Amino acid sequence: MAASAPIRINFGFFEERSNLLKILELTFGLVCTGFSIGCFPNNIELKCTRNVYSFNHLFIIVCVNAFVFVCTTILTLCHLCSIPDAYYRFNFPILEKFYTLLTCILYGIGMIMLFVAILSTKIIFPWVIEVIFTIGTFLLYTCDAYQRWITAYA
Repeated sequence: MAASAPIRINFGFFEERSNLLKILELTFGLVCTGFSIGCFPNNIELKCTRNVYSFNHLFIIVCVNAFVFVCTTILTLCHLCSIPDAYYRFNFPILEKFYTLLTCILYGIGMIMLFVAILSTKIIFPWVIEVIFTIGTFLLYTCDAYQRWITAYA
């Protein structure tokens, strides 16, 4: 059995463009998660509260923002510790291709749900911030997916 590379800290982590994109995705994802928990468009209260108002609200919090944030954090830590080099049996580039595609689909569905929720009520400024960060996160993941799908690697 051949020995694999040891798990170690990747000191060139911040020099790679895809890793910087991951950090931006994590930052935008954390802001999106915070805004969707505390400030979701609703007809009941026209202010930011920490109440769950609908299934759409719960879906955006749990299935879109929190799930994607946790998975992106795990993948970022894997790259920081050079796990794709140490465990070469798993094809991380293909995993990340399909993960970014899934993330784009989830954020696309989340954006549609958010637009429907915000158009059915009076618009206030914090809800617009949530929409802006959700669109920004969607665009970051779309850029990441596009870069991964055009490369011949994997």
